[in-house]
Amino acid sequence: MIRRTSRFVDRILDFSTARNLSALFFLFSLLMVSISLVVGLNPHMRVYVLASPEATGKISEIAHGASPDIEILTPEQEFNEVATLVRLDSVYAIIIGDAPGSVNFPDLDFIREALPYSPYIVVLKDYVDYGLAREVKLSFQDRAILVETAKFGEQLCTLFQDYQGYRLSKSLFKWLPDYGTYVLAVRTVVASSLLLVFLQIGLISYIAVRARDINQLPKVILIAVATFLYAQITFTTCSTIIGMPLGLHASAPGVAAPSLLGPFREGASLRAVFSSAGFALGIGSALKHVGLKINKRDVVIGIIGAPIVAILGLLVLRYWAYVWFSIVYLFCSIPFGRSVMAAFMVSRGILNYFTGVLPLIILTKAEKVTRTLVFLTSALLIFTGSMRIGDLLPYQTYASVIPGILLGLGLTGLFMAMSYVEGVVGKLVFSYVRNAFNFKTRKCNSSK
Repeated sequence: MIRRTSRFVDRILDFSTARNLSALFFLFSLLMVSISLVVGLNPHMRVYVLASPEATGKISEIAHGASPDIEILTPEQEFNEVATLVRLDSVYAIIIGDAPGSVNFPDLDFIREALPYSPYIVVLKDYVDYGLAREVKLSFQDRAILVETAKFGEQLCTLFQDYQGYRLSKSLFKWLPDYGTYVLAVRTVVASSLLLVFLQIGLISYIAVRARDINQLPKVILIAVATFLYAQITFTTCSTIIGMPLGLHASAPGVAAPSLLGPFREGASLRAVFSSAGFALGIGSALKHVGLKINKRDVVIGIIGAPIVAILGLLVLRYWAYVWFSIVYLFCSIPFGRSVMAAFMVSRGILNYFTGVLPLIILTKAEKVTRTLVFLTSALLIFTGSMRIGDLLPYQTYASVIPGILLGLGLTGLFMAMSYVEGVVGKLVFSYVRNAFNFKTRKCNSSK
């Protein structure tokens, strides 16, 4: 059994070359886009309701009575990314009831950002002189639809019919699948997206380890940026076509597409697991092709270290993330005290990803202890950073690339210095032990 498993692993590692990994990477991206183009937008119309819990309950009853294919989304489920959902056609209308105004609820800026992009804004007349409903009535006089509660169901039916026509106009093949077919297709797209992350991390890990020369660093940086941006573009394109985000930071269950696979919310944990598997594949395949001999002790350290890295990653995200975030913000600030990069919302996860990729280039030439530290550090950073692959925040991606590369270069330099010191100390210790042994041998021989 062990021999068969070993042969199977060897075949996988032999197959996992840069050419094959890149071919599969592009193949799965094309599969994602193709399925998304065929299935189109969600058959269910989703509306975003801003009202008190009591009013939201009444609105939900009316909506479900108008059509079972109308879904209700509330601020409790998703608050920060409403504008993103509206731009993706994941939310087709914003319903405003007895929500408080911005004077009493300043965080409504997230909602107000989404209003100009919403195809429809419906204000219930019962609350038109109260809070947010009054603000919207005055600010969007030409777009806000004022409806009485008694006729709200009819208005929703009209919106639902209009949404189906909008779906048809957006469909490339003029085909409107039912909800079951849509869910199956989206699940396939989500599964393909996870494999895309797996192949992306495997490919860049393989190329970085096989580079083996600091002169190849520009090539590794270029490929790391290109594959990451390509994956981001693929995620964004598919999310736009199917009207459901494949990755949305801090979203509640039922909002992002990965939640259709189970209790995974935005899918960050799934992406982290698949990226870790891709990291192991890329490292293993590169080391096999390079022909680097690894001692059994190093293998044991790697096996023991892998779960430790995963646990440390989760602990860092849960308890100590603010320490790393503070370091990042200091790095991205200028001496005058105002952060330039923070103005563009640096994503710490994406920054971790690029920071973790670059040290892999010295993995094969580093000394043993340094090599182990490089492996564990890169695994930890890529594990935490890969969670943000697919987030629909392009400006954060663009703002995070350069700081991530600079931190990666600094970390690579640090590990090179550590490897040099380890080599010098190792030679001194070995020389001291050898001299001591020779002295003892000569002393024994002279006594005889």
